[in-house]
Amino acid sequence: MKQVFSLFVLLFLSFNIFSQVTFEPGYIIDNSGQKIICLIKNNDWKNNPESFDYKIDEAATVVEGNVYNIAEFSIDNGKKYVKQKLEIDRSKSLVKRLSKSKDPEFTTETLFLEQLIAGDANLYYYEDSNLIRFFYNTNNSSTQQLIYKKYLTPDNRIGENTDYKKQLWDELKCDNLSLNDVKSTEYKKSELIEFFTLYNQCKNPDYVNTTASKTNNRKVFNLGLRAG
Repeated sequence: MKQVFSLFVLLFLSFNIFSQVTFEPGYIIDNSGQKIICLIKNNDWKNNPESFDYKIDEAATVVEGNVYNIAEFSIDNGKKYVKQKLEIDRSKSLVKRLSKSKDPEFTTETLFLEQLIAGDANLYYYEDSNLIRFFYNTNNSSTQQLIYKKYLTPDNRIGENTDYKKQLWDELKCDNLSLNDVKSTEYKKSELIEFFTLYNQCKNPDYVNTTASKTNNRKVFNLGLRAG
């Protein structure tokens, strides 16, 4: 009987712990450019959020932030999200739902993108269920999607549009990056982080990634050791 009671108490305490709302230190930047230190509810987002909850301090009322009123937000030592109005291709990647068109099918949307790399060239990430897209911009260009798309060929085979490699080669040229580096870069977070880090290090030998994510900063640190 005591064991049953102890188990019940343990389950009850566990439920209370996991049901607590966790607000963590961070900041928001509103549409006017004002930076506000605040507490942000950490939902440990897998998909890029459309909105989030924050409050100015522990005693304050919870407020919703979204793409209409927030330009940027980040939890300390966590992910950094930046609002961008851009064109995104939402073509399906499931075999049964592949498009017969090789070209991306863009729609204009305003989204929170996770910033992976900040520097002369910036790298962004967007995930929505099975949809994964990468975006980039430079000091001289607006934010664009790195184009990768699977499609159905006329003979019912699966083709791949890898125009992102042409984009990297045409727009991110630097002495320490060869055509083979571009060709070997897959449409994956780790590999694109590596490519953009090497590009920024080429442009600026003292480059350090200033994005919020600890994971990304560890990646940059290791690449810096390798490149040196």
